[in-house]
Amino acid sequence: MLPTEREGPNLSFPENATWLLYGPPKSGKTTASCTWPDPLLIECEREGAEWVDAYKLYVESIEGLRKVWTQIAQKVKKGEELPYKTIVLDTIDMISVWAEAEVAAHYGAKQLGEAKVFGADYGAHRSEVMRIIRRFSQLPFDVVLVSHSRGVSEQGTETKVLELPGRLGRAVLAEVSHVIYLEARELPNGNLERRFVFHPSSLLEAGSRHPVMAQARACPASYQDLRSLFDEYVQEEEEQEGVTTTTEEE
Repeated sequence: MLPTEREGPNLSFPENATWLLYGPPKSGKTTASCTWPDPLLIECEREGAEWVDAYKLYVESIEGLRKVWTQIAQKVKKGEELPYKTIVLDTIDMISVWAEAEVAAHYGAKQLGEAKVFGADYGAHRSEVMRIIRRFSQLPFDVVLVSHSRGVSEQGTETKVLELPGRLGRAVLAEVSHVIYLEARELPNGNLERRFVFHPSSLLEAGSRHPVMAQARACPASYQDLRSLFDEYVQEEEEQEGVTTTTEEE
């Protein structure tokens, strides 16, 4: 049946959402991703996990990752309680590498493009990475996809983009509603400031479809600070409603 009434936007905090967190190497992506509640850190690259507080699982292959998903999905289906509220895939760059090797081998080649199958291998690679992302995203948890960034220089400026093959990178960006760039910059006093940036620009692939995040543009680099944006927004809305009500009564 066609809708007969308009619905306003949902301004509550995104629950069981998929987040993409990317940034330069050693900028603190793993640490920041593990500020999400009760994270299961699926470590695809041995890098940084020893310094974070999380449930930790190291996988060495795409087949091992598929087995992890199957185990979690089966427990969810049976109604078994798991201690995780968040799944962190660190990194999707390595998942892409694994998928590339698997697809190339399927076509009897060592790398994509060698088999001369008119791009079918590239399409299969992209489809497999996206299938894995979607499977984890359909689980009843927050999912944080971690990726590296790289700089693309053009006409004297540098744009920060995902460290993924072009069409795959665009597919991931289109799939995820909340794309966060982890910015790490040195302050004049020598300290390092880390921020979540979700304001897109000509120099940065980032952004959120959620109006609250789109309006805020950035926050300190933690889940708690991200969530506080919504608390502040609700408080401001309530205060504004109170002012409006008082004015009307007068």
